[in-house]
This record gives sequence, C-alpha cells and structure tokens, in this order.
Amino acid sequence: MPTSFYFGGRKIIRPGVYSRITSGRQNPPLTLDYGTLLILDNTANDGLTNNGIRGGAGIAGEHSQNVDSIYGPFTNIQDFREFVGYGWWWKAADFLFNPNGSNPGVSQIYIVKPATTTSATMTFTATGGGSAGGTFKFDTRDEGVAANGTLTSTKLTSGYAYTIETGVVDNAKWIFKVWRGNYKGAYVDSIAYDEVAQSISDNSPTLLVQSPEFNNIQNLIDWANTDPVFGSYFILDPTSAKTGAGTVTQADITPLSGYQVAASGTATYDKMDAALEAVRELPYNWVMYTVSDPTTVHSDTNILKIKTHILTQAKYDKFLMVGGSDDTLTESLTSTASLNSDRITLVHGGIYKVSQATSSGFRNWFSFFHACMVLGRICGLPPQVPITDKALDIDKLQASLTPTEQERALLGGILTTVWDPTRREFIVLQGVNTLQNNSYQLNPDGTSFSIQLRRIAAQLNAELIVNARLQLMSDPLGVNRNTLSEKDLVEWVKSYLGRKLATDTQDNLIVSFQNVTAIRDQDAYFVTYQFEANSEINKLFLTGFML
Repeated sequence: MPTSFYFGGRKIIRPGVYSRITSGRQNPPLTLDYGTLLILDNTANDGLTNNGIRGGAGIAGEHSQNVDSIYGPFTNIQDFREFVGYGWWWKAADFLFNPNGSNPGVSQIYIVKPATTTSATMTFTATGGGSAGGTFKFDTRDEGVAANGTLTSTKLTSGYAYTIETGVVDNAKWIFKVWRGNYKGAYVDSIAYDEVAQSISDNSPTLLVQSPEFNNIQNLIDWANTDPVFGSYFILDPTSAKTGAGTVTQADITPLSGYQVAASGTATYDKMDAALEAVRELPYNWVMYTVSDPTTVHSDTNILKIKTHILTQAKYDKFLMVGGSDDTLTESLTSTASLNSDRITLVHGGIYKVSQATSSGFRNWFSFFHACMVLGRICGLPPQVPITDKALDIDKLQASLTPTEQERALLGGILTTVWDPTRREFIVLQGVNTLQNNSYQLNPDGTSFSIQLRRIAAQLNAELIVNARLQLMSDPLGVNRNTLSEKDLVEWVKSYLGRKLATDTQDNLIVSFQNVTAIRDQDAYFVTYQFEANSEINKLFLTGFML
C-alpha cells in the first residue's frame, strides 16, 4: 500500500511534487471581555413592587423560552433603557454605565427573567354593520405585567395600547396606531426615577408603528404579516381573520375612543433554576440580582442558588455583586459572614445624589444603586487595575463610617465608600469581597479577599481555555500526539503567559511565570504552571530619621 500524507487540506497518495503558500503570521490570542454583566430580573426590589424589566419574555415565556429568552448584549445606556423600559433598572443604568461621570462602566449587559410569563394582548373586532369585519388580534413580544397598558385620566401611563384614527388621504378609511407609555415610575420618595412628572410623561407616549389607511380587516392582517417594524414589537395571533367580506364601518370605530390598552400579560418569578441552567455557558463576568430585603440577602433563596451556580456550575469563574444594608453596619456584617466567598462582593450603605426635585437638594438611593456604581467602576477597569481608591460619582453618604467602623467593615469583608479629604471626592475604601479567611492576600487554597486578584485569576483562566480551544484543539485534521506534543503545549502556554507579563502595554495581568510542565495520561494532557499576579499596592509606609 502506498504511503499517504495530509498536505494543504488534502490526502495525498499519488507521487509528485506539491506546493502551497500559507501565512507566516499567527493570529494573536483573543483577549476576552472583562466587563460583562448578567442581570437576573426580579420584581421584588427592596420592598418595591412592579419594578421588573419590561422587555422580553421570561425563561419560560409564552412565545420565547430557555436560551431564546436571554436578551443582549446591550452595549450602551440608550439600548439598555429602551429594553428595561422604566423603574428600578432604568435608574440603575446611570450607575452601571457612568459610575463616576468620566470613566467607562460596564461594557455589555445580558438580561434574563427567571419567570413564567405571558404576553399582553390587543384585539380589534369589527362586524362591518352585520356579518362582515372580523378580528385583528396580536400579542406583545414583551411579556409580563409591565406590558399591560395603564391609563391615568385617559392618558397612557405605561405598557401598550392602540388607537384608531380617521385617515388623512381618504377620510372614509382609518389608521391603526400602536403606542407605548413613557412614565418611568415612582421611587420610594414618590418622585419619578427620571424626575419627569407623570402628568408630563402621560402626554407623550411613543408611537411605535402605524398601519396604512384601511377599511377592511384583511388590510390590517396583511400589514401585520409584512411590516418588519410591527414584527419587531408584536406577534399576530393566528385567530386573526376576516369575516365575510371583512368590511370595517364607522360603527365599528366609534365606540373605540382613546387608548385601547393591552391586557392579560402575567409574570410569575418561579424559574430561577431554569434561568441558571440557560446561562451556564453565557460569557458574562458578573451577575446581579436584587432582593426584597437587603438586610437578609445572605438567606435569600435565589441568592443562595446563584452562589451555588457561580461556584460549581457556571463555565469560567463568575462573580456576584449584592447590596447590603443602607445604614446599619452590623446587618451587612451578618450578611458577609454568612455569604463568605471570594466570588461574592457586598456593598454597604445608601448614597445621595444631588437633585432639584426635592427641597433638601438630594435624593437618597438604596445600597443597591451604590452596588451598581461600584460594579460599573469595576467592569470599566482591566482585571489588574484595583477598585481600591477609585472615585465614584457620589454626592453624600447615607451613613458615613468612622475609622473604627471602616476597619470593622474591611475585616468583615464589606466593600464601602469613604470621603477622601485630600482628594475631596468619595472613593472605594478597598476592593474586598466577602471571604472571611482574609488575614493574607493569598491563601494556600488559592482563595483571596482581593477582588483584583480573583479577577486576574478568572481572566487568565478563561483566556487560556478559549485560546487553547481555538488554536490547539480545533485542527480539522484532528489533534493527536504528533500534531500536539507535550513540548508544543509547553511552548504555547509559555508564549501565551509571556503576552500577559507586566510591560508597557495594558495587558499586564502577571509579573512573572515559571515551571510550565505538561504530562500525558491516556488521551489527555495535564498542564501546570506557576505565576505571580500583578497585585495591587494600597499601603505606603514612610519612615524618616531626624539627624
């Protein structure tokens, strides 16, 4: 049997001379994003109700389920706010994307509703003066209570609604318009999140889509089946159909004065397990989930499920950010003692922001919003850049900590913000997580109280996995001991780690590495290496000797 060789993507058997030209360059390893947030939506936000995200369907939705109900990534504040619509998360966008007014915040956000949801529905029925007309029925792609239309004194406050107006070109026909309310909802101080009064918001709903002029139900059905804008917001119900000739008359329109609101949208937040299963391989770095009582965040059932998920189930290393007590240090200390993980960070204390909507000149925002600001700042920083001493756009603290309380907070694994009189701005005291074994920066088991060290380890681990998969394990001709030897593997790891050394570039996760080894056990290679992280320096001691 003649010898055969693989060359240029072909198996060569016949004698002859063969040649190919290939690139002498190797694509550099991918540098993965380090500022991606996953939001697991919740309607019970710090005791407030109906503050869930308007956009999209639940993980067990009527028209969308499982991975199809993961929305994003949203890479800018405008698209994010368009999706969430109103309320709690609409305001949180300020802190996530603009944590200190100048530096970048989160790079992108995914959103999942761990809920069973149904769409809100709108229906127009006509009889054509007798046995004609028919039904035009459609569902909102946004599922849940937030999609239901709400009227205040005949004005559309929130959710969806339609109107039917007389035609412009032919006043014997009509125009079907679908609207969405713009009121952002009221915070606990009864002031709107965007500080635009409801009476003003109600007068300016957004027109999403309008039909051509029609006088027949079939005209509306044809429009809904072909218009891409309609299809981006709504789903035509299959029961929509004309009756007889499909004629629409003035008698069908006259009773429909004003907004005809969408109804029947529901949401039951009972699918956390399914949501966590769906996001197991999602490329996010941090996750946020709000609780009804931040003083007992450590015992919240869903928080504990998320903790288990990020520690044992999620692909790559993930981190959880939560808000603690607004003003009582001992309550936050209780939570951190129980959470006790270097993958979870708890931010203590409510904050104030300047506002013209109050007589005091300030609005008080829960610790959740403080946590959003901290997280936004962290996500805007490369992993090797510590959050310690970084400025936040805070105007006042709800409960400033004394020096002794600051020490208690650090020892208890609480991240908090303090006023720096030298810089005259509010800064993060130190980037610590809730790990209670925090006497040393790095423990023998690899855990660390330092957010920065844990981010470096997570980034290095994820990039090695992804790049090894792309560059070493994706050979179309197969991977074997000949195409990937122990020596090849060691050299590849050394080359990758060399790119991460502290140099003039920003990609300086580590300061040194050594002892890269690879051994084979049956059909697997095991690689080990040692590295020294580019860890933070946050204390400086100067000693002078007077002569």
